[in-house]
Amino acid sequence: METWQFIGIALLVIALLASPLWKGLLTSRAQRAGENAGRAFAAKRLPTALDALSTTLDLRTDAGTATEVINAAVAAKPKKAAAAGPGQWYVTFADRDDIHVRLTGVPGGVRLAVVKTIEFQEFPQGGGDWAKFRERVVAAAQARGVATTQGASPHLQRIADPSGRETLGGARASIWVASVA
Repeated sequence: METWQFIGIALLVIALLASPLWKGLLTSRAQRAGENAGRAFAAKRLPTALDALSTTLDLRTDAGTATEVINAAVAAKPKKAAAAGPGQWYVTFADRDDIHVRLTGVPGGVRLAVVKTIEFQEFPQGGGDWAKFRERVVAAAQARGVATTQGASPHLQRIADPSGRETLGGARASIWVASVA
């Protein structure tokens, strides 16, 4: 064999031995780029998601009538919402208790608002489901002659999940809750 053939075989062997290293390097670079793109996408969508979850619904009636109206909305799609206790309901995103809503008194009536929701990939979930639930409550209120208006509450705040759950990556999970002020 000639020298150039030995050099060619040596380069081929080196390339074969180094390929796992190159693959690992390229994979980690691609993963970092994907994570950065995901964070940028989430950061761009976060204000809109928080605005959706901060939308409230005021019912111009007493708490008893409002509870009946909300329970009628729950009965319209029982797989999408459930009572959680006096003045409290769950709205389903993926699991039954992903979104917690609560009824509180305000001047001239009561207010229905999100007080807690889950997070997935560092992003609050359930804005669309909350909007659909509000629509069902408005329809039930109109059927009973109860006036409704939409408003806004302060944005939910991200906190560590007190249940100690972990994300798929093993990090501590977070939830989004109404500010305590």
